Amino acid sequence: MNAITLHELTKNYGSARGIKNVNLEIQKGEFFGFIGPNGAGKSTTIKLLFNFIFPSGGSVEVLGMDSIKDTAKIKQITGYVPGEVRYYADMKADELFKTTMAFHKKTDVEELNRLCTLFEIEQNKRLGELSLGNRKKVAIVSALCFEPELIVLDEPTSGLDPLMQRTLFEVLKESCSRGTTVFLSSHNLTEVQEHCSKAAFIKEGEIIGIEDFTLQQQPEKLVALFNAQSIEPMLNSEATVLSEENGKVLVLYKGDPARLAQVISECHALDFTVEKPSLETRFLSYYKGGTER
Repeated sequence: MNAITLHELTKNYGSARGIKNVNLEIQKGEFFGFIGPNGAGKSTTIKLLFNFIFPSGGSVEVLGMDSIKDTAKIKQITGYVPGEVRYYADMKADELFKTTMAFHKKTDVEELNRLCTLFEIEQNKRLGELSLGNRKKVAIVSALCFEPELIVLDEPTSGLDPLMQRTLFEVLKESCSRGTTVFLSSHNLTEVQEHCSKAAFIKEGEIIGIEDFTLQQQPEKLVALFNAQSIEPMLNSEATVLSEENGKVLVLYKGDPARLAQVISECHALDFTVEKPSLETRFLSYYKGGTER
């Protein structure tokens, strides 16, 4: 069973962009990244998962349940860290945690205290007294303390220092190893590539690519050609031009690896380099468009 299934999911905001015909399957136990710039549709997709807004078309299933009909049950077994954290200023952290565990019908004080220690949370402090980073840590603990089947995080590292970011991903990986599905929405390419097993790219409300980081061999190569007489041989061999500047052409080569040397030779470049593309390169390929034939 998939943890999340989106089928032709669409949300219209009148003249404003929402999402369009999004199809996505995330398996149970995956650590899945969701990448896109601000305004691409990441937060809209998350709101549809939790039935915070209604879709204009398509369907959402979360842990085998319909996001509209079964929304209460879904919320009961799912943890959520929003991009913007807001709480009642007079409420104390321990009061929030008690309310959270009561709603989710799970009480594990030992796990709660362990998480509070890891994230350095003072449970007797009022939430209105906390900094942005500390409120984010409270949200993370609140989403994890009842051992959810699925946890959805929207830009969770915003406001966290590097030590707390490392702690967050260590805890998320522990949860994932126990079967929890992690859905991480982010525009931080480094953290997605380092921690996720797969990631989907969203642009202008549409899924435009999915990367599987578990694959041992990725055929694509990043080729830099210097003062090439022609790049037509490269373009005719499944390649995307990422940039052209001062005689340097940067190309993402997707063709037959066995033919790469011959293709480079046919471009008659004064010099060249070949390396494995980073996720940033893949991001540029998806988002800048480039030239592809």
